[in-house]
Amino acid sequence: TGRYRIAPRSPAVGDRFDDTYRAGTLTNRVRTRVVRSEDVSVGGLVVPTMVIESDTVTTGAFSGTRREVLWWSPELRVPIRTKLDVVVAGVVGYESHLEMQLIEVEPAT
Repeated sequence: TGRYRIAPRSPAVGDRFDDTYRAGTLTNRVRTRVVRSEDVSVGGLVVPTMVIESDTVTTGAFSGTRREVLWWSPELRVPIRTKLDVVVAGVVGYESHLEMQLIEVEPAT
């Protein structure tokens, strides 16, 4: 169906996307929305981004939630910044919080 896993080619504020997929015996239901545009500074350059929020609910032996916020650059086709929170319950318990930001647009030589 032409679904994407990170971001559509041309995201626009107000876009919403739903997806359901299986990973082994786990079912993942994802609700994604493009909430705003925002400029992010990367290595002294201003990079226009679209802020995309994605909420996943996983059911099965390792049920839980995943909330991801991406500052996505449609021009560069990469996330400039990301925040990720994961909570897993069921057979084991697990929680994580991750934040990353691109520090340079050009590859290091």
